[in-house]
Amino acid sequence: MLRSIRGRKFLQVAVLCAAFAASAPVPAETLRYDGPMYAPYFGTFAINGNPPAPSLSRTVYAGAFEMTNLSSAPGNSFMAWCVDIYGTIQRNANYSLRTGVEFYGVGSRVITDLERLASYAFGNWTVANNVASAAFQLAVWEIVTETAAGYSLRGNNFTVTAGSSTVRNLASSWLEVVNAGTYAVDQQLGIWQKDAGSMTQNLAVFTPIPEPETYVMLLAGLGLMVFVAKRRGHGSALRLDDSRRHLQ
Repeated sequence: MLRSIRGRKFLQVAVLCAAFAASAPVPAETLRYDGPMYAPYFGTFAINGNPPAPSLSRTVYAGAFEMTNLSSAPGNSFMAWCVDIYGTIQRNANYSLRTGVEFYGVGSRVITDLERLASYAFGNWTVANNVASAAFQLAVWEIVTETAAGYSLRGNNFTVTAGSSTVRNLASSWLEVVNAGTYAVDQQLGIWQKDAGSMTQNLAVFTPIPEPETYVMLLAGLGLMVFVAKRRGHGSALRLDDSRRHLQ
């Protein structure tokens, strides 16, 4: 299992994503880009995009970002991934945290496929380093950009034509799992959506989906709170009745 992702940094992502998991409205917050999560970025990659938007050809770095939420006290650092191929990450920018459905729409295959990618990669990524981090980013770009059936870094709407073959092969192996569509999903997608008009990136974060027993414990806790509140209210009513009898 990926110890580093499931360790301190990933727990911070889980805490950060509690707001979107509850589907509560989230105000705009200021995030700071702190560089690669696994420094340095592993080389550069030549990418080509030809989706419905304008075509693109450029050389880029790939990998997870370390971001800090400057609006929280104290500032909360977490790991995020780029879901754009046109913008560039800004040092400071305003974002609002959205669910995958809020950002991509109900029934979007991007949501399921990104969650399946994260579920498999995080469960089988044995070494947390810049190689695996770069591979995951390439796979994310493929999923969010590709409109043709089947994911491949070698053709269709998004291609990677140069860069480490080790990184590209690892990304391709993960995309084959996504293409199969059978791997169980245990990660949930959230999107930090940039403010309208901003040239920075929209960012993806992932948080583990709670196990069923977690929901049972939560419901049991809520039930206990309701029971205690009712008992307290009932006890107060009894005491009030007793006082009335003493006054008569």
